[in-house]
Amino acid sequence: MDISILNPTQWGLIFTLTSMDTMTPLYEAMGLQLKEKPKFLELLRYRIIENRKFYEANPKVIPPFANRMMQTLESHLGKMEARNFYNWATGVFIQVHADQPQWSAWEMLFHAWSYNIQRQSMLELPIEKRDRLFSEYRRCLDLQQVMQQIAELKSRPLSLWDMEMYSIHQFNNEDEISDPFNTITHTIEINHFQLLWEQWLPQLSSTEKVSLWQEGQRLVVEREVWMPEPLKHPDSLRRLVC
Repeated sequence: MDISILNPTQWGLIFTLTSMDTMTPLYEAMGLQLKEKPKFLELLRYRIIENRKFYEANPKVIPPFANRMMQTLESHLGKMEARNFYNWATGVFIQVHADQPQWSAWEMLFHAWSYNIQRQSMLELPIEKRDRLFSEYRRCLDLQQVMQQIAELKSRPLSLWDMEMYSIHQFNNEDEISDPFNTITHTIEINHFQLLWEQWLPQLSSTEKVSLWQEGQRLVVEREVWMPEPLKHPDSLRRLVC
């Protein structure tokens, strides 16, 4: 597992959010499948505390937190569980577009097509198939139930651990920038989109995939979407999480 795919700040946010009691009910919605949640939380919090103590004693040295955490997961939960977490962290979790630029760009494209008949007509898909695809996209990205769950979670008193995380990281549910649930919501959206993607990819012909890809490339340029590399062909973009 290549830990360097993400920087220490990104790993830190992932570990912080997944360690919080408030977030555990949303694991599955985010695409994070863990067989032993309590054990995972115990290990994660232990490493967070250990990492903090190490940094306080050596402020000029950035501790290898992510490496140690993944080694801990492997030794206590098994290689498969550790790999699943790694794949989710590097392949689904998203705070900003740059975290998952390919998935984020494709989701943006589906959103643009889904609500614009004129743009849809430029795609070489049969009308019936096109209507079904974008209807299912709108349905799977409807997060009304999730948002109700988040509202209920926000109304609960914070656990002592969560209070500490909110204080240390200056989280604020009332602030657009520092609300930790915004990152969770973005991750849920990408997870739902990936599930739709895997469901529909086998149903699209080579010509239909090329049409989506070519029109997608044009729209990415038109909207000046930042990309570290060209938009991937649908067959080259696959979900990593089982």
